[in-house]
Amino acid sequence: MTYLVNIYDENDERHKKYFSGKDEAECLEKAAAYVEKIRRIVGNITPDSTIPEILREKLSRDFKKNYINEPGYAASLGTIRSIETGLLGMIPIREIDEEQMDLYLQSLTSYSNHMIQRIYQMLRMAFEIAKERHIIKKNIMTNWDLRCPKSEKRDRKIRGLREDEQKKLVHYLQNYEPPYGRTNHCLQLLLELYTGMRMGEINALTPEDIDFKRNVISVHRTVSTGLKGRVFIKETPKTETGIREVPISDYAYPVIKEALRNMRENPLNLIFSKRFGDPIIRTGDVTGFYKRCCENIGIEYNGQHALRHTFATRCIEAGVPPIVLKTWLGHKNIHVTLDTYADVFERLNHDAINLFSGYLNRLEGETTKQLPASDEE
Repeated sequence: MTYLVNIYDENDERHKKYFSGKDEAECLEKAAAYVEKIRRIVGNITPDSTIPEILREKLSRDFKKNYINEPGYAASLGTIRSIETGLLGMIPIREIDEEQMDLYLQSLTSYSNHMIQRIYQMLRMAFEIAKERHIIKKNIMTNWDLRCPKSEKRDRKIRGLREDEQKKLVHYLQNYEPPYGRTNHCLQLLLELYTGMRMGEINALTPEDIDFKRNVISVHRTVSTGLKGRVFIKETPKTETGIREVPISDYAYPVIKEALRNMRENPLNLIFSKRFGDPIIRTGDVTGFYKRCCENIGIEYNGQHALRHTFATRCIEAGVPPIVLKTWLGHKNIHVTLDTYADVFERLNHDAINLFSGYLNRLEGETTKQLPASDEE
């Protein structure tokens, strides 16, 4: 026996589908199962979709609607690839139970906390989507026992350079003679040290971004990595507050002047550019150069970003108000600044009370006020 069923899609277009069975009941059962399967399919998501497949579909839609930018999309795809190579990567999401998920979460503890949190957020998103699409009846990720695991590694804290380390580095960079044919990134490192700008922002600078009359650098672009490792200039920095003006200090001024004198002609009009091929300098290129510098002068290497932290540390030590430092660094809010440099503020806590005492001395005079004697004496 054969049944003809008319099925209408989301565009109200009719599709004919035939179902065969030994009797009417079997044909109707097959038709109902097919309709339910079609109802669950949205885009490329089916009842047999895996976690990576669901996430790729979701992120692809978000990217096409400009909810996420290309660098964010590329980074998320990298996280999905990590999930795909794990224990659950090839299993349909509807077949994953709590025990399997618990074992997978245990396997993540060898990653950094940052990576674990990214993967965990992706897992929760996939199960929420699967629940909305009626692929699963229960979202196991709401189970308290399946909360985000913690890394077995200690969080790596980037510290700024000590004063003696900064002096050694500055002396080395100012007197560095690059081998023939090697790129010199000394000026970029000095500019990061004296402005606190991110290296991607520095490598995206053009002469038009420098205003010597107002003594500021306009920060509104950054070097980003997109799909398939494509390096490009993104017109907005890491955060919305990243669009800012950074003051040019007396120490940054000669560095910028020398960079402009040494600027090579290039199609993007970048102050810092590669000698051959694509003119854009990757942050990783400068980081590798900085690591070699640290090895040559015998100071601990903590990543090139340590120079940005060094700038912030010196600003705090000099008494620059946190709200001003927040603007210079392009932080989203003051809490980011206070939390990131909490150890520096704590270290200066004792000095701060001395500043308070000194201020009162100037206000009230050098004479020390005597407290009145208590009645007990």
